Amino acid sequence: MTDAKIEITCRHGNLSERTKSYAEEKVAKLQRFHDRVSRVHLVFDSEGERGRFLELVVHVDNGRTFVAKEHGDHARETIDLLVDKMEAQLRKDKEKLKAHHKPGGKKGVSEPEAGDRDEPTLDQIIESELKAGKKKRP
Repeated sequence: MTDAKIEITCRHGNLSERTKSYAEEKVAKLQRFHDRVSRVHLVFDSEGERGRFLELVVHVDNGRTFVAKEHGDHARETIDLLVDKMEAQLRKDKEKLKAHHKPGGKKGVSEPEAGDRDEPTLDQIIESELKAGKKKRP
């Protein structure tokens, strides 16, 4: 897994180095939830009627883009909520990708073993027909 490029932008104000490093640390952990994260863009906007507005945009190698938005009064709490939202989106997408490649579909249920099937196997059919054929002959 390669490190994703992380961009942090602040509109209408300044962002302290402490908050910026906290955000980088939290956002970098998103790569654990999806191994194809290529670019992450976090936007802080301190101007608004509901306090701080944060937007997190994650780009994945397969061309998909995920977006999470959150309002809050405190930067760290809002970052945590935002990262939690994005984790859920990335986990869901990763599970879809995994389920797509498993037999049985979304739940990943594989075909039942030969002994668990209700239908007889080919060997059982041939054996029963041979036995039936022997009984019919005088």
